[in-house]
Parts: sequence; C-alpha cells; structure tokens
Amino acid sequence: EPRIREIKPENMNLRYIGRRASASPATGSYTIHGLEQEKIVNQTLNEEIDEISAASEPEVSEKVAPASS
Repeated sequence: EPRIREIKPENMNLRYIGRRASASPATGSYTIHGLEQEKIVNQTLNEEIDEISAASEPEVSEKVAPASS
C-alpha cells in the first residue's frame, strides 16, 4: 500500500476493498463467502452496499456454521 500511494497520481483516490484481516483465509461457510465476495465486487464497481449480515462476523459465523460441521 505505501508503494502504491507513492506512485499513484495525486488526483486519484486509493482505498482498500476486501475482507477484514483474519487468522483464517476463509469464513468456513460457502454462503457467507459468496456474500462477502459479492460485496467486494459491488464495492469495487462502486455499487456499494452497506452490510452483508452479522453472520459474516467471525464470532457469529462460528455459531451459524462451526468449522466442525
């Protein structure tokens, strides 16, 4: 990110669009993964949506779809 900021034109905005940092590379739920992926694509194309659902939060997704299931 610092390198990109150094070379980008001054009139260009830069922002991060992606998943929150996590110890796991995936949520453990295919449905939640799909919702997160849709949100990323929509935000990237500037069709922002506010929230996916509370189920995308790690502490909630564990209750919805535990890793052992």
